[in-house]
Amino acid sequence: MTPLTDYDAERPGRAIDGRAPAGTPADLAILPPELRAKLTQEWDVRGIDVATIHVDRGGTIIPRGAPKSTLIGGVQIPGLPAIVTRADRGVPEIALGDTIGEGGMGVVWAGKQHSLRREVAVKSIRPDAPDDAAEALLREARVTGCLEHPNVVPIHAIGQDELGRPLIVMKLIEGRSWAELLHEQHCQGPGVVMANLDRHIDILIDVAKAAHFAHTRGFIHRDLKPDNVMVGTLGEIYLVDWGIAVSIAEAPESDDITHAREVNEVTGSPAYMAPEMAIGDGTHFDRRTDVYLLGATLHQILTGVPPHFAPTTGAMLAKAYASAPPHFEADVPETLADICATALRRNPEERFQTAAAFATALSRFLEHRNSTLLADEAEAKLEQLRQTVDLGGGDGDHRALYNLFNEVRFGFLNALRIWSNNQKATRLLQEAIVMMIEWELSHGSAGAAEALIAELPQHMPRLAYRVSKKRDAETSTIMELDELRGELDTTGADRPRAMLAFVMAVTWPALFGMLWYVDTSTNYAIGHLELAAVAGLFSMGAVATAIGARETFLAKARFGLQTQLVQMVVHVGFAALWLVTRSLDVPLPAAFSLAFFYGGVLWLVAAISVDQRMAANAVTMLGGLIAMYVAPDYAFVWMGAAGGLGSAIMGILRLTSKSASDALPMSARWSKREAEQLLAHTRRG
Repeated sequence: MTPLTDYDAERPGRAIDGRAPAGTPADLAILPPELRAKLTQEWDVRGIDVATIHVDRGGTIIPRGAPKSTLIGGVQIPGLPAIVTRADRGVPEIALGDTIGEGGMGVVWAGKQHSLRREVAVKSIRPDAPDDAAEALLREARVTGCLEHPNVVPIHAIGQDELGRPLIVMKLIEGRSWAELLHEQHCQGPGVVMANLDRHIDILIDVAKAAHFAHTRGFIHRDLKPDNVMVGTLGEIYLVDWGIAVSIAEAPESDDITHAREVNEVTGSPAYMAPEMAIGDGTHFDRRTDVYLLGATLHQILTGVPPHFAPTTGAMLAKAYASAPPHFEADVPETLADICATALRRNPEERFQTAAAFATALSRFLEHRNSTLLADEAEAKLEQLRQTVDLGGGDGDHRALYNLFNEVRFGFLNALRIWSNNQKATRLLQEAIVMMIEWELSHGSAGAAEALIAELPQHMPRLAYRVSKKRDAETSTIMELDELRGELDTTGADRPRAMLAFVMAVTWPALFGMLWYVDTSTNYAIGHLELAAVAGLFSMGAVATAIGARETFLAKARFGLQTQLVQMVVHVGFAALWLVTRSLDVPLPAAFSLAFFYGGVLWLVAAISVDQRMAANAVTMLGGLIAMYVAPDYAFVWMGAAGGLGSAIMGILRLTSKSASDALPMSARWSKREAEQLLAHTRRG
């Protein structure tokens, strides 16, 4: 038995000289006695001698044939068109170039098809190929020609050259074999293939699709492995080398293609072989045989070696016949390991029943894999979220907390969008949302907690009840605060009061202008009683306004009542002042001066204790007092101007106030300033 060290370490299952050692019957010792006896019996029935099994350069057991071919001597194959390949025989249709591939029976050259001016690949038989190699090559061409599929190399023509060698002219694939790519990545390190796992799974899916298409056309490949898959430079995938493909159709369309039931020998690659292939009985072959080979290819992706890798052909066949369940390292995704193990079941009934089902399982794995990767990334951020919550939520405005939570939530939701049954993503999303609900409850934001309750993947009645109770309490508190804010808001009715002030700014000077006109232009003299009547009318207007618009002027704020009382006191005071000065025989000019002084003082007191903006009326009234000393004959004009201008300024101030602090009484501003000065003094001390 040749030791393992004599094998090609770069390509598992191949001998350095190109052929795996056949081995001896002793290689079957790895089998349990019952299986060993059964396999020996199957081989004896078919005359199979493990010591004479021939393995080609690609690690494939080729069919037994007659002695070496005599086709090179110029024997023509009937029915094949001639394809000129030599310039000395005329203008060549196909000009052969360099050898680009070579197997146990065949050789492939690069070529140029002059009539169509295109690069092609030309496949023929090796000089030392057995006699039936030519017919095998033509069978391969006919099978491949029946399979018009994106992952099967197109056949352009078949024929023979001047020497009688059969030729297959096909599309030239610029690329390399998948086996070379896998070998290169395995040599770079154990993690490189796994890092590129998605790409390799995509390739295997394409191979499975090509195999399934062939099955629907009544053929099985029998030699699916990375060596027989080409990866183009643009990423295109081709399943090649259909040389040992057989028909599984119940009624084959052609009798020149071998049917599976005619197979009576061990053929294929022993390192990947299905157990039914190891006994050489074609009556057991069907599409599930190729499914097994797809699983063997997946095994090589995941482990770096085919499932039956062994020092000798005999040992590999024994392992293939036993087909023990595979074992994988911990870094192999569990789902992918299960897919591989299912495809490698010894009993065909327990495998995927079609190559399409195998491809679907791989596609779902990729979808789930992306979902799993997203969930893993979100889980890492969830740990950061836990730490941020433990620290109280991050910075003062909690932006870091909310941003982190949104990233976590987005990650898990995306994972579930790809794979709705991702239990890990569902569980961790639930945990993240519950964490934020608890945080919102502890920080007094029941509204936000209530919104999050609706996002829980699994409803939690007790938590929802707590949020509801907190929300009710918070709503009640907000209503109380709104009510209190309304009572404390000195600007709650500023706009309607501004409108009223503008009305006063027009009616007050207009009325006093009329009084001045009557007094100076008619024989009727305006006296104390008329002025008292005017003041009484404005007092009644203030009372009527307060009652008629109490929701606006009285109910919105506690200071609304104070402001309205100031208005009433001013006008009632004016009326009383005119009556008192008349009873005391105070001359009208002097009474006007007293009215200005009274109004100025009263509005100033109101500005200090109620609303600092009332100082505008105080200033205009005191300005009217000064005007009386300058021109007492224009008392009516000064009174109208002082009242109108003061009202207009008050209206403007009310409309332009931006905050409640603009309506504070002067005393409050003084107290605030004193407190700030005291605090500053304390800090300096």
